[in-house]
Amino acid sequence: MPLKIILWALALEPLLLAAVALFLRRYASLDLAPSFDSGDILLAVFAAASLALAWASFAFASGRLPLKDSDARPPAPIPIGHMIIATVLASAPGVLGFIYYLLLGEDWALLVFNLGGFILAARHILNFNLDRL
Repeated sequence: MPLKIILWALALEPLLLAAVALFLRRYASLDLAPSFDSGDILLAVFAAASLALAWASFAFASGRLPLKDSDARPPAPIPIGHMIIATVLASAPGVLGFIYYLLLGEDWALLVFNLGGFILAARHILNFNLDRL
């Protein structure tokens, strides 16, 4: 039961960051001017980083890294450490959405990065076999 609470707290982190970002931008008059003209390069870097984090989260959520040879053995239970790492990696794009929104103020960044990170983390948690613990 405590593991479920920890995993869901980690999964909710992107939504909490989105709420903080909205508060800072709208009510605290936070206006960070970027030193570049367009956020296109930053968007491309953050999107690539988010895809890499999502791939790594799936690798840990499967219980094995895909770089190993797989033979016909039945799948072993996923270690608790892999569950935690997969959840953290899945919710990590929320940090990127938080930074992108604070820098450029585009609302869709919170929707894509933060909500996407929460949904991916929630998907992992719901697919973990937590009843065995």
